[in-house]
Amino acid sequence: MTEIDETALHCSTLVGRMAHSLKLRFTRNEAWALKVAKKVPVMGFFTFGTLWVWFFLPMIPVGIFCVWLLENAGVIGAIASTVLGVGGLAIVAPWFFRWYFICVGLIFGRKRMALSKEDQVSSRLKCLQGGSPFP
Repeated sequence: MTEIDETALHCSTLVGRMAHSLKLRFTRNEAWALKVAKKVPVMGFFTFGTLWVWFFLPMIPVGIFCVWLLENAGVIGAIASTVLGVGGLAIVAPWFFRWYFICVGLIFGRKRMALSKEDQVSSRLKCLQGGSPFP
C-alpha cells in the first residue's frame, strides 16, 4: 500500500496554500499581541484590537448579504439574517471574552491565562510552520 503525504495533499491546491498562509499569519499576529500585552499590560486591549481586522474584513460580504436579505426576502430574509448573526456571535464570543479576560488579568498582574494561551499559540505556530495541516 502506498503512503500519502497529508501535508503535500493538503497544501497542494491554491486554496489550501492560501488557507495555510492565512492561518500562519493570524497565529503570528496572536503571538505578537500576547508578547506586547505581556510587556505593556495597559496596551493589551490595543494589541487585541489588531486581531479584529482578521474578522471584520471577511465579514463585510456577509454583512452586505444580510442587508440584501433583509431588503429583498421579507420575513424569510429577516430570519436568515438573524440566524447568521446569532451563529456568528456564538462563534466569536468565546474567543473575544477569553482575550478580554487575558488582557484584564494582565492589567491586574495575573498571567496564568496569558501563559496558557501562549502555550496554545506557540504549539499551533509550530504545527503551521512545520507544515502540518491540522494544528
